[in-house]
Amino acid sequence: MITHARRFARLAPIAMLVALLVLPAGAPSAQDFIVGGSLSTSFSVDSNLGLEDEEDDFSYGNTTTVGFGATLRSEEAVANLNTSLGLRFFGGSDTAEDIDIFTPALNGGATVTFGRVTTDSRINFRLDNVAFTEFDVDGGLNSEGIDVDANARRLDFGFNQGVSYAISRRNSIVTTAGVAITRFFETDDELENSRTLSAGVSFNRQLSERTTVSLSSSFSAIDVSDFEDTSSRSFTATVGVDRTVSDQLSLSAAAGARLSRTEENVPVLSFEDGVPVISLVRETDTNLGATGSFGLTYEAPRTTLSLSLSNDLSPNSEGEIEVVTALSASLGRRLTERSSFGLQASISRRSDQGSSFNDEGGERYFLQISPGFSYQLTQNWNARLSYSFRADDDDGDRSVSNAVTLGFSRPLRILD
Repeated sequence: MITHARRFARLAPIAMLVALLVLPAGAPSAQDFIVGGSLSTSFSVDSNLGLEDEEDDFSYGNTTTVGFGATLRSEEAVANLNTSLGLRFFGGSDTAEDIDIFTPALNGGATVTFGRVTTDSRINFRLDNVAFTEFDVDGGLNSEGIDVDANARRLDFGFNQGVSYAISRRNSIVTTAGVAITRFFETDDELENSRTLSAGVSFNRQLSERTTVSLSSSFSAIDVSDFEDTSSRSFTATVGVDRTVSDQLSLSAAAGARLSRTEENVPVLSFEDGVPVISLVRETDTNLGATGSFGLTYEAPRTTLSLSLSNDLSPNSEGEIEVVTALSASLGRRLTERSSFGLQASISRRSDQGSSFNDEGGERYFLQISPGFSYQLTQNWNARLSYSFRADDDDGDRSVSNAVTLGFSRPLRILD
């Protein structure tokens, strides 16, 4: 399976690039081909970048990013490819000591329709410093007992492919497959690599013009390259509904069950001829639990609002497979023609999926609140001032962070 995953990871970017190159030639009805870019720079100060318990990890720095993107639209296809290259300079603390790193990123997608069949391909790639990837709602790094090099890097790669077939005017079936790979560099084996393979199928029934119900099932395989050689296999079945309440408000919800099987090597102490010997024994833990999700989207001329609730399995940076429940919200409000206000908030709970193997399984809670104010300085330049509060509770070990960021950005028009 590992060999197939590596081949998939190598072929995915090639398949995406071929799609983007072939689409223009095969779409004579193309209506739009746009090439653009962006330039941004920001200056930040953070009272506790690494969320240390002692709260003395003050840091400051600058991030500058140049991005380019291309979008193709036709009657049959939509394709986009975005790439960016950033440069970070940070200092002032142990976590951010002498950080100077290029941060390349790439994401793209292609949606093509052939009669009743629609294919959707998505790819993403990101390389960044661990200090800017682990201490957030998606991370799982515990500061206690973990000593990570200041220039440790994390690479994320993902590819997802979906195929939809319209059985009739109201019925459709959707199949999906994906791979997500995480690799760490310069971490002295403190952080663990992981790979997730997933596949799913969904039957959708449109009850009315505004309401669709679905029956879905999915399978995921998570493998972690750690000392315990942790792995998890899970099967999920859900019932969902999507409802367009009005032209501005839409809702989605799903609920169901998840059966998971987690395996890892557990050290066991035994005695041979009176000599203590530690050996690894493969242990298995099976869990049956509930899962679900909820989403809300509201879009008005001057106000946007989104709310999401999710529950899923995810590998963290320390080689543990966890159940992650996350609630996030985003609010945007245009104040005047030149100014706007934004607010993002999230809270998550992480618990060890394999905690029954030992007595170390616990819970971690993370809260982040980030308000921001944006102002259009000129026709091309925009400024944004934001504040971010983070709080982490890891089995009673609490830490907080306060950060302020001032940024400037502008679009780069190349071809439209």
